Amino acid sequence: MGMAVATQAVDARSLVGIMLLVGFGLAASRRISGCAVTLMAIGACNGLPFLGLPGGIRAGLLPGILAVVLGSALRWGVRLPRLWPLVAGWSGFMLCLLILGWLGVWFDFGSLGPLSRSVEQSADVAALAILPLPLILLLGDVRVWRWALVVFAGVLLVRATLRLGLFIVGDPASLVQTVLNPYVARSVNGMTMAGQLTGPARLVSNADSNLPWLWSVCLGYFLLGPVRHRAYTGVALVVVLACIALTYTRALYLGVLASVLWVVANSVLNLGGGSRPLRRAPGRTLPVAAVLLGAVLVTAIGSVRDRATSLFSDSTGTGGYRADLADRLWAKLHGPFDHLFGLGFVSPVDRYDPNVWWGTTWNPDVGLLSVVITTGIVGGLAFVLAIGWLFYASLRALRGISSSRVQADPLVASSLLGSTILGVFILAVSPTLFLGFGNGPGFALQMVLAFLAISFAHSGTPVVRSNGSAGHRPDSERRLIGRAGTALR
Repeated sequence: MGMAVATQAVDARSLVGIMLLVGFGLAASRRISGCAVTLMAIGACNGLPFLGLPGGIRAGLLPGILAVVLGSALRWGVRLPRLWPLVAGWSGFMLCLLILGWLGVWFDFGSLGPLSRSVEQSADVAALAILPLPLILLLGDVRVWRWALVVFAGVLLVRATLRLGLFIVGDPASLVQTVLNPYVARSVNGMTMAGQLTGPARLVSNADSNLPWLWSVCLGYFLLGPVRHRAYTGVALVVVLACIALTYTRALYLGVLASVLWVVANSVLNLGGGSRPLRRAPGRTLPVAAVLLGAVLVTAIGSVRDRATSLFSDSTGTGGYRADLADRLWAKLHGPFDHLFGLGFVSPVDRYDPNVWWGTTWNPDVGLLSVVITTGIVGGLAFVLAIGWLFYASLRALRGISSSRVQADPLVASSLLGSTILGVFILAVSPTLFLGFGNGPGFALQMVLAFLAISFAHSGTPVVRSNGSAGHRPDSERRLIGRAGTALR
């Protein structure tokens, strides 16, 4: 991993920081190993504040994460959830698509040079193929899962708070680069003058792909979490929503709107099941969330309001640009093989097209179509089916969860609700913005956290409350404890 990172001309603090995370994870308990892997996944998408990492670090972090997971599995053993074959099938299928795409590029160019650049080009999708299975080995314990969830959400919330603070302070590009390390672009409703774009600063970073997940999880906890935490979670929702608004991306606005409408439908139609907390909590607190949403998107001035009001009118003309770009990319597919399995991960270094963005077919402006161009209809369909399954499985687990389980461990219930919200969010924005494939490590962790929440809800995994008393236990375990007590007496 050190060699992979060093080839990217990394400064000393990044390399030392990553090595410390790996060593800390291997030397400490399994719980801390889960936290270390979570921090590394956030760092792979440039989400760690004050720690700048180069773009190629995503490929270098994969062996580091695998090393922590392997060391923890060897030390603490392996505890697989009962649904692990689904994750194994997903990883195997994605690996087949990757290998097929790599071989296609190799045969097309006839050299190993383009193949190596193709591997680097597909680092995010490789993370989606490689990471889920070892992650469930490490995070399969409910306590480790809870730590990983809190660390992931906590670090992203700190980043969102810093980002909002820097926006309020002004436009210090150098300070933004030091604290958040994004790419700063002035391109929102701007005018081209003397070769430069003017207008409000638009912060672009791979970490922004985690904002929808953070919004979904915070909203789920706001609705189903303890009442004593509702004020703090409401503040977190305001911060996350403000950061989403300040990305000036109308697709994210549409995703927030769709997720709020979904929660309203969930409350009105009682899709969450028959337990009392799931029936009453959305109805009590959703109006507050709707007011927060309206306050940010309606009363905001300038570009945020303009981008929100042009959601369906498309006054900036980007709709025509996307339609033209989609036609250009689709025309590159020739024959049934290309349509089914795509063109592979061709680096713009090898095949640069001046008519498309950055000269590459991997373009987020056309959303799911970019996934289809790269991995074919098979890959795009697999991505949609995976999101759809997470939505359906989370909703089904949410229906069967008990009121006592919601009170004993609200993180499981709120994660299930957050997974359904995230599924709606991703499917709503996928026509014009792909979420997940452009942030492989972060999205792989999101999928595993949601998957394990489904497993814990089905298995009735016992939890321990903060006061030390036991939470919900399955009936078989209660009977076993009763028999043991009788035998001792």
